[in-house]
Amino acid sequence: MADFWRYVDTSQILSNKNSPQMKDEATTTNTPGSPIKPTEPYFILPPGFRTNTFFVGLEKEYTELDKRLFGRRRRDGTACVLLHGQPGGGKSHLARQHVHKNRKRFPEGVFWITANLRDEVLHAFWDIKQKVVARDSPDLRDGVNSNDYVQLVKTWFESRHDWLIVFDGITVERDEDTTDLASFIPDSKDSSIIYISKARNLESKQRLLRPFPIKVGPLQSRGSWQTRRDFLVCVPFS
Repeated sequence: MADFWRYVDTSQILSNKNSPQMKDEATTTNTPGSPIKPTEPYFILPPGFRTNTFFVGLEKEYTELDKRLFGRRRRDGTACVLLHGQPGGGKSHLARQHVHKNRKRFPEGVFWITANLRDEVLHAFWDIKQKVVARDSPDLRDGVNSNDYVQLVKTWFESRHDWLIVFDGITVERDEDTTDLASFIPDSKDSSIIYISKARNLESKQRLLRPFPIKVGPLQSRGSWQTRRDFLVCVPFS
């Protein structure tokens, strides 16, 4: 959408009254604000996130996604993959499945960011600052202004390895949008990023670390709709 990277008054995000707060429904395995090293990897998900109840018909795409996320490219920097295709084709479904099956392969954590609008990404980075960065340095939990906290979170990622970030819903239509989005993208070896988007035009973006494109087509084009329907019919009521 054209207004994806529109200007957002971050003062409204950062004020004590309006700052995103940790909610009970937010999924994380760690408690923010503690200097104690977490016993489990971070698992930061948006409210309402649910794991898949079934997974069929995307095995080929799953294998390719796994291959690209853990390929040789990770030795030198972040391995990026672009899942693209029309709405309803299964892009987020595929990413959720990989996250569910492989979260333990990312010791520094998994971070799923809803990214349809710029302010959603800003809120997500603020949330990561509060829940994650502040654990390592509790004094940073408050007092960081709107010009600092995005870079602070990005620096945290770049000082660590073995993490996964999912940017779900990216749309970039102008060159300025790419530049702005790139300001959120960390680069660190042995780490991975998944972009989920309707458009394929992100694959050539050097500033986005040139993600490898994987097309997730409509169910009918994969011949898997019948398989999924049969699966659903066979699931008994509880």
